[in-house]
Amino acid sequence: METCPDEEFKAYWKIIGHIMGSICLDIMQPIYRRYPDLEPEELRRP
Repeated sequence: METCPDEEFKAYWKIIGHIMGSICLDIMQPIYRRYPDLEPEELRRP
């Protein structure tokens, strides 16, 4: 954050958010559906 301009940092932050969302929805959720015992308790729905 200290080594790049504010706009560049915000752009990186937005891209990282999209990547993390894709990892969760496209990769982790299908794994959890197939192997529910792997899903962390704090992510489980009541």
